Amino acid sequence: MYEGVEIDCARLGHGLLDDAGAFSGALVRTVAALKTMRKGAVYLKVDMQQSHCIPIAATAGFQYHHAEGDAATLLLWLPEDVECKVPPFATHQVGVAGAIVKGDHLLVVRENSKVNYKHNWKLPGGLVNLNEDLSDAAVREVRVLVVHTHTHTNGSAALACGGLPYHSFLLPP
Repeated sequence: MYEGVEIDCARLGHGLLDDAGAFSGALVRTVAALKTMRKGAVYLKVDMQQSHCIPIAATAGFQYHHAEGDAATLLLWLPEDVECKVPPFATHQVGVAGAIVKGDHLLVVRENSKVNYKHNWKLPGGLVNLNEDLSDAAVREVRVLVVHTHTHTNGSAALACGGLPYHSFLLPP
């Protein structure tokens, strides 16, 4: 999520992982390329067998995000002008949507999904920030999607977290 990219060290060649200088150089070049591509988050999945790569990644700015089983996932937030939106721990993502009804019309927005390459219609909404009231989040997300009329796109989900949708009905004043 968050226009994120996951790098799984288990899929990298052992020669790259066994040579600290080569791994460091490849990681620095990859991060620079991802910044150019305007990506948000970089998740680096490191199995216990590759744990010697963690200090190298830490030097490049990665921090621990979570661990599960025999792997740790490190996180690097790339945009310097935007506060990191990734929760500081593995958690469920909670989404909200607002139903705006006027007479017999229901407001829906068209989403260009990168997952199934189709245009989908949905209620306007988005993700809840940590410690944010669900109703406040629904109003905020509807304003972002409707009033400001900008397109909100999410990249592929990089973490195996469940989504908890919450629908809110917004009554006109």
